[in-house]
Amino acid sequence: MIKMRKLYYKQKQNNEKVSNSFFILSCFNIHFWTICIGYTIRKFV
Repeated sequence: MIKMRKLYYKQKQNNEKVSNSFFILSCFNIHFWTICIGYTIRKFV
């Protein structure tokens, strides 16, 4: 029973790690696209 709980906790930690990295990635993506769009607009204006 304790072993199962440990395993579950470890899995939970892994899930949090994955969602954190995904969140960072999406934030970085938005930042990247903002820069791209801003650069393009500046080019045309």
